[in-house]
Amino acid sequence: MWECPDILKVDGKDVLLFSPQGMKACGDFFNNIYQNGYIIGRLDIENKIFYPESEFIELDRGFDFYAAQSFSNTEKSYLIGWIGLPDTIYPNDKEFSGNLSLVRELKIKYNKLFINPVKNIDDLRLEKIEFNEILKNIEPLEISLDNIENSLQIKVYSQEKNGGFIISYDKNKKEFKIDRSKLENKISQDFGFERKISNVDLKSMKIYVDKSTIEIFINQGEYALTSKVFPKNNEKDLYIEGLSKENTQIYTLKKSYIDNFSPIFYTFNLLFPL
Repeated sequence: MWECPDILKVDGKDVLLFSPQGMKACGDFFNNIYQNGYIIGRLDIENKIFYPESEFIELDRGFDFYAAQSFSNTEKSYLIGWIGLPDTIYPNDKEFSGNLSLVRELKIKYNKLFINPVKNIDDLRLEKIEFNEILKNIEPLEISLDNIENSLQIKVYSQEKNGGFIISYDKNKKEFKIDRSKLENKISQDFGFERKISNVDLKSMKIYVDKSTIEIFINQGEYALTSKVFPKNNEKDLYIEGLSKENTQIYTLKKSYIDNFSPIFYTFNLLFPL
């Protein structure tokens, strides 16, 4: 079954978005219970035919991104995804069911989508934090890394240097990996605790941390990885290894909504200020 089909125009190309169910895992790809991805091509609207010019490509390489839908202001194209997969039990299911991702701007390079958070998200920054190996009480937070030259490891929601959601890069292997096996609350164990991107030359990364989500964008949108996390009260630190204050900027963030009824209005106001 294909859920949530959508078609949009990006940089003169037609992009078909959909969420197929029933795909088999293949190495580093398609490891979640259900997938969300796209095909770049050309739509012949009169004859109702879509001519593909790419293979099916995952929109997001994290654990929990699904059912993305697009919109446009005629000049730029955007999408918002649902963070939380169907037929998956999360620790908070009695409180709320999933949430929306950050708004993402789309570009096409090398016949694939490059996906970045909209620039206006910078308006949520409150205070720049002085770089330290261990930071306490970290949420919500933006971590921005540039000119990455070495292997690195970042533990989000750690207990000082232990546990946490682990983001790592091995420069020798050219392997980027996320691992949530060390968090106390386990999620979707049947589908594994790691997601990996092989043969990648990591140069830059943005990480957005909120109460139950971690959204990662690497190499100016070459890859996005979105995941749910449910840290316990003792999991509240940020541990950084292999980076320095010269290439690391960390900001606290303010809420993306004003009250319980205005998050959607605020999101669109970030994109299209009145």
